[in-house]
Amino acid sequence: KIIADHDSGMILKNGVDTVIAGKPNVGKSTLMNMLLGYDRSIVTNVAGTTRDVIEESAKLGELILKLSDTAGIHETNDEVEKIGVEIAKKKLKNAMLVIEVFDISRELDEEDLELLEYVKKLGKKVIIVLNKSDLENVVERSQLEKYSDYVIEISAKLDEGREELQKATEKLLGIGGYDADSTIFANERQIACAERARKYLAMALESLDMGETLDAVTVMIDNGANALLELTGEKATEAVVDEVFSKFCVGK
Repeated sequence: KIIADHDSGMILKNGVDTVIAGKPNVGKSTLMNMLLGYDRSIVTNVAGTTRDVIEESAKLGELILKLSDTAGIHETNDEVEKIGVEIAKKKLKNAMLVIEVFDISRELDEEDLELLEYVKKLGKKVIIVLNKSDLENVVERSQLEKYSDYVIEISAKLDEGREELQKATEKLLGIGGYDADSTIFANERQIACAERARKYLAMALESLDMGETLDAVTVMIDNGANALLELTGEKATEAVVDEVFSKFCVGK
């Protein structure tokens, strides 16, 4: 259970690198401002207002979203805007979560579909947000549902849909119902020790079922126990000592 909870715990502890992506003027900056609770990104009716990446952290339930409000991804002849689009694409490649924003009052066009396909090829966790739900809906949801199981409607301008976005994000990241007081490991060495212990104990059980001698089974149990002793610090192998000294300045 501790191993299973590790990823969820680390997500809550470290936050989630999140990119808000979409065409110009679909409401990306308004969504970011809604999540932050104050006006951080400039919002106008002029397309292409955001040219650089604006980064801030926002609380969404127990989650910390490390938000990047990016330039609208589309074809443009503006040299400065082109640079912003390239930066946005680089951010997408490094993101854990992508919130793709579409204007519910505008039919999907070629640029929308290109963005959906581009993010799909990256293999990212995706939430699709249909913004401006206060306007008439002309978007076919079926066009979007093949790109994500999480398609929600919001009105960032009216601050509506935050709860739906929170539920979708928690479910997508697998932290719905996670106990924030659960034990989590501080680093990869610790989780590796636990994984190794679980592997050896599983091998011991399998060997018993196959009728192996108890001596052979005991060796596997000893290996599992040793992995746990490394985890707790009661047994320090040369490899553990080397790793500690490689990462920390330890005095005499």
